[in-house]
Amino acid sequence: MKPHVGVVASYDFTREAELRRWFPPGVELTLTFTDRVPYQDNLELVSRLGDPGLLAEPTRTLVERGAQAVAYLCTACTFAGGAAGERALREAMRHHGERGR
Repeated sequence: MKPHVGVVASYDFTREAELRRWFPPGVELTLTFTDRVPYQDNLELVSRLGDPGLLAEPTRTLVERGAQAVAYLCTACTFAGGAAGERALREAMRHHGERGR
């Protein structure tokens, strides 16, 4: 069985072709997206995308599709809530990933 990586991206992600080029041959990539969030400015956008609740469904979907590892492709979102916010995102992904199995 070849390695399978799942990536959750923000709903506005537009660089899928570039992302696929980064993966080595033989590694399967499955991409899902967060739900759209309302926002007034960029800080509000990344803060809302840093909500751990947004990762529940995309993470479960990736695990159900066979992803062995899951990443969140939104670096700014992991910074918006500081270390505690980043930890909450990781914990949410771990929790929902385990529930998806």
